[in-house]
Amino acid sequence: MKQFFQVFQELTVSEHLRGMFLNTTISRITLKKDRSKLSIYLHSDHLLERSDIREMEEAIYKQLFIGKKISICIRESFHLSSQYTAKVLYEFYEKSLLEELKERNILLYQMMKQGEMEWREDDCLSLILEEQILFRKEEKECIRVIQKIFEERCGVPIHFTIRFVPANKKAEEEEDKTIASLYSSSGNPGYSEEGLSDIYPGAEGSAAYPGTINTAIQDGEAASLSQE
Repeated sequence: MKQFFQVFQELTVSEHLRGMFLNTTISRITLKKDRSKLSIYLHSDHLLERSDIREMEEAIYKQLFIGKKISICIRESFHLSSQYTAKVLYEFYEKSLLEELKERNILLYQMMKQGEMEWREDDCLSLILEEQILFRKEEKECIRVIQKIFEERCGVPIHFTIRFVPANKKAEEEEDKTIASLYSSSGNPGYSEEGLSDIYPGAEGSAAYPGTINTAIQDGEAASLSQE
């Protein structure tokens, strides 16, 4: 692994952003065969806000790939202390979690935003929602995504369930119409099995590899960064 700013030495970012990424490391960088997406596998011992990750993706694109048709995607993982239970993690990570859900799947965002959180234990969370057809359809996906974020990204176990309660019929119909309208017009990319992070979309052109990351990437395949 290499330190983040050993790989991206040419980046100029704010003092705050540099401080947040200073002690993070990169295990590998991969490039799609069509050169449309650059994925950076980042490891951190502290939580990173969603807004900071998006700002760094944007900085990498604008300073190193401007004018190229390429998307920058930071795939973060956290190695947190044992003090982080699922309940504690949610308290600190709720804002970033909701921002990500809003970007990727508006229905999952609405479910987490509207539902009542019931912590039975520090690692057992139940989301209580009024019965709605669209929410019911997304139940399994919501559970999958939340568990993946907590357990795979953050290394914190969680038992997450969703419980539906009867809703007022008229209110339910109006809510379904509102959410359906939001969903159809949102253009959210959704989540894939490949990973959870969103990507910063670039502009038109073909990909190039400037500066210090030239040697870290091999065309069309994963390039692991060697140990120092």
